[in-house]
Amino acid sequence: MAETSYNGSPRNNMLHDDYWDEHFMTVAALSMTCTNGDPKVGACVVDDNRRIVSIGYNEMSRGCSDDEFPWNPNPINPWDYRGFYVCHAELTAIIDAMRTSIDLNKCTIYTTLFPCNECAKLIIRSGIRRVIYATAKYPETRTESMRRIFNAAGVTFRQYKLKRSQIFVNLPTHQ
Repeated sequence: MAETSYNGSPRNNMLHDDYWDEHFMTVAALSMTCTNGDPKVGACVVDDNRRIVSIGYNEMSRGCSDDEFPWNPNPINPWDYRGFYVCHAELTAIIDAMRTSIDLNKCTIYTTLFPCNECAKLIIRSGIRRVIYATAKYPETRTESMRRIFNAAGVTFRQYKLKRSQIFVNLPTHQ
């Protein structure tokens, strides 16, 4: 009997890049569910051996509480804007990856949202050479500036074309 992938389709011993892209983008999407508030963003850093190095999601800075900085996209007091205090998924994934002995120059970051300008700079400075993203929400002018900086730094990037919007996983039950 042929081995099957997690979606039930047959696969051979040499898994294709499409399979791995879907797998790691799914990990990034799963990690984004930990985000408390919007936007929900997840990231997954993978080494050149297709091993997950770290994951990240949008979360409050260490020591800051979601209760102290509740999500309000249009606060009356501008200092109450949660966005000033949230660490982006790419940032948390890269910081956790830097705690390992992995050479990030050989890594790819999968992210559910095209990186903002600050995350783009962080990706470049960390040494990550490839970005695969699911969607882009920023206006074209802002996205274009991030593309320019990636191109100038030699970081390749491409959009992952979603093949489906949902993946169902059966978790084992033990009695």
